Amino acid sequence: MISISFRGFLEKFFRVASLLPLLWIVVVFSFYVRARMHLGFWPVPAFPDPKSLPFEFHHWILMIAVFPIAGTIFLLPISWLMRFKQVGLLLRREIAPYLGGWALVIIVMNSSVKNFVDWFLD
Repeated sequence: MISISFRGFLEKFFRVASLLPLLWIVVVFSFYVRARMHLGFWPVPAFPDPKSLPFEFHHWILMIAVFPIAGTIFLLPISWLMRFKQVGLLLRREIAPYLGGWALVIIVMNSSVKNFVDWFLD
């Protein structure tokens, strides 16, 4: 019989939650590349509308995932404060990937890939 303690479950949950921003940006780029392969050209803002592509499930997942990712902004720092005795372990397993993921999201939003961001958010 497999027995997972509640504490073990929470640790795994927070570890996965710390990867959400990084996973989201990977899935967004995969959507963009998929649109490129389908259309034959890189999409530009307002042409075509991302919702009009035949990837409804992919687009739906990206839009729904914004809410849990936004929730991690509040949830993860609280969990880190509650487990402050394990700072070294938390830094390697959760804090560094989380902050790295958000840094990547910010870089993408402010970089030369702006055309892509404008197209997706249009």
